[in-house]
Order: sequence, then C-alpha cells, then structure tokens
Amino acid sequence: LPSDGSETVITKKETCSEHIKELWPALFREPNKRTSLNSSLIPLPYPYVVPGGRFREIYYWDSYFTARGLAVDGHEDMVVAMVRNFAWLISTIGHIPNGNRVYYLSRSQPPFFTPMVSLVEELLGEEMVQQFIPEIEKEYAFWMDKTGTPNRRCLRLETGQFLNRYWDDNPTPREESWIEDVELAEKFPESDHEAI
Repeated sequence: LPSDGSETVITKKETCSEHIKELWPALFREPNKRTSLNSSLIPLPYPYVVPGGRFREIYYWDSYFTARGLAVDGHEDMVVAMVRNFAWLISTIGHIPNGNRVYYLSRSQPPFFTPMVSLVEELLGEEMVQQFIPEIEKEYAFWMDKTGTPNRRCLRLETGQFLNRYWDDNPTPREESWIEDVELAEKFPESDHEAI
C-alpha cells in the first residue's frame, strides 16, 4: 500500500510494459518524517520506490534496476530523488547499507551509486551530477580500503591487484535472518561461527 494508506487498484493490461507503468505509483513512498522509537527504519529525506507491496524500505542494488525502469517510463524526478537519498545515506552513514534499516548498517550491496548518477547525467545533463561528486568519492573510499587485510571489502591479491568483495562488519547472525543463520552455524564447530 502507498504510504498514505490508500489502496491502488491495478487492472489487467495487454502488455507487461503497460502493467509496470500502472504499478509504479503503488511502489512510490513519500519521504519519512520520523519513525517511532521501536522502528528499525532509517527515515529518508526524499521520495523513494520500494521493491514490492509489502516493503517499507529501499534496497541498494534493486534500486539501480528500478531507476532504469523509472527512466524508461518517464519518472526522471523519482530517479533523481532516489540518487539524492543515496547521497544522503553516504553523507550521513558513510556508505549505502543494504537497505534503509538499522540492522543493515554493517553491510552494503554491490556499489551502484555511480551508475545511478550516470543515469541522472543521461537524463538531465552533466551539470546535475556535479553535486554528487563528494558522495561518489566517499563511496569509492568505503569500497577501496586498501589495507589488504582479510577483514574488509577490498582484498589485495598475491599479484598485487585489489579485489572488492561483499563483507559484513558484524560477525553475528543477521537480525532479519537470525534463526536461519544460527541453524547454519550450528552445523559447524563453535570456533568457526564468527567466520560463518
């Protein structure tokens, strides 16, 4: 349901493209003013798009592909709003977490911020993207921690090259998948639980 609580009625369409065009408004959400103290949602300052009807949050790399579809269907304003939300997350948190939930703060998804900014450039021109250069550089620094130690997102290979990899700074079960992670870890010796 849209954030205003109204219901969106989707009628059967002849083509998938027509269906998607009609579905967009059901996935649009208004900026979050404030969440309750018991909420894990990180409020976003600009409108955004959720990946499906039951979600109240964004997801990082899903948003890039969503933005591509929004651009095709003429929703440039929403593409820009999504990029502004990501820039705000980078400025505020230091990176873009998996989604805008506090339990995602220790991890990110493959970095798509720069391609999203490039999409804005395609749609609106080069002048628009200059404002996002500091956040592009900050996200690059987040991913390119070149310490070469095996505990970050950038690992130095024996050849001297760097390889980015998925990494979670929190070596405990994920809050959103606690039971599954605990059950998986129990299949291994306790000494391996943190690594798992």
